[in-house]
Amino acid sequence: MIAKPTLLSNQISSRPIMVLDSGSKSSLIDSQESSTTARDLISCFMSFSLAMSDVLVYNLWATDVGRYEAAGYDILRSIFTEYCRLFPRELNENQLEVSDLKKTALLLVLHDHDDGSSLNLMRETLVSDLEKLWNDVPKSVGSGYATNPVKLIEVFEISVTSLPHPKHRKAEFDLKIDALRDRFVESDLLKSDYSKAVPLEAFPTYVDLVWQDVCGARGSVGQNGTTSAGVFGVSRKDLVASYVCDNAYNSQYKSVMRTFNSWNSGVDRGRVIGRFGHSAER
Repeated sequence: MIAKPTLLSNQISSRPIMVLDSGSKSSLIDSQESSTTARDLISCFMSFSLAMSDVLVYNLWATDVGRYEAAGYDILRSIFTEYCRLFPRELNENQLEVSDLKKTALLLVLHDHDDGSSLNLMRETLVSDLEKLWNDVPKSVGSGYATNPVKLIEVFEISVTSLPHPKHRKAEFDLKIDALRDRFVESDLLKSDYSKAVPLEAFPTYVDLVWQDVCGARGSVGQNGTTSAGVFGVSRKDLVASYVCDNAYNSQYKSVMRTFNSWNSGVDRGRVIGRFGHSAER
């Protein structure tokens, strides 16, 4: 369902950057799948992307700005819906200080911007449309709804850029691509404010846990697209905390067991463990 992740090496960045390409909406679903199954698959991937990504990059044609279907606003609405479902505790100002909210960067890239139209005007149109989508999404907290739901700009850092046609204005396109790449390499987009704070050694486990829980919200998504009921029970903070605690416990447990096995082996050979009480307390 998703393309193979790409890892940008240290040759262009001081730290590795993983890029996950979801492809287009049509590439995520099979034409023979039911609309319900297709929506579930897309929602699963939206949830997965939100829980995984520091920056979400959304591509659309410059000429489609303001057009709901053509611009894929349904995908953006799904992103907001999944955010509200995944992180309900972050939706009520009464439960969490706005300054404590962990933002996700949302970068909108407008392709084939060649008609001389103002990027600022298109940015204003997009932000206005996104705010309407956000306001229309139900924001439940527990068994009710958020009494003072946070604003879109408090949970998503929205930026808009554009690219000219790659064939008709290739030189300018290449310069724009280089500038966009630099925004990632120079950490303009990869700020600590957006980081999911997942330790590198925890990443494989985190990915697995996120996917299991994301699919569990609608049930496990099988190879044939079937689903069964399930419940999403943890936030990204819970997942990270759970991993860190489990990792710390397992590390200490392994250390203790190595020492214990060494003692046990020595006793079996008739050796006396010197200063056992002192060593055991440590």
